[in-house]
Amino acid sequence: MSCLVNSLSGSSLYKGLPVSTETAQKTFCVLGDDWWKQVFDGKYHTHGKMVFDEGLHGKEKEPGFYASALKAFHFAKDNIGAELTVNLYCQLHEIACSHFQGRANNTEMNASEAGSFRNESHPGTKCRFAVKDAIYRK
Repeated sequence: MSCLVNSLSGSSLYKGLPVSTETAQKTFCVLGDDWWKQVFDGKYHTHGKMVFDEGLHGKEKEPGFYASALKAFHFAKDNIGAELTVNLYCQLHEIACSHFQGRANNTEMNASEAGSFRNESHPGTKCRFAVKDAIYRK
């Protein structure tokens, strides 16, 4: 997703590298069917792409994880070259979390809560900084 982070609005070039959107998308997709290896933690690669869906990592199963990650991958690819805004990042997060069903599938929240970030009303892990401050703004 680093291509998204460094992208510029209205341009086929993204910050730092003079390549077209098409080239950036081809680079983003260079792993082909192994695309998930750039998203999933490397320590789980030996278990395969269904590692989280099937609980092969030794923790709870999380059905739908791979499908949500695949949707998010395509969304990110299709938005390379778009300005990275809080709204775009929240859309990506919502897609990546679209399989969330709370306790029904061992996720901490429901899909309706995706696209928002935990705060005092959502106990658990919190960002150390405001997400809006970490995203490039003009």
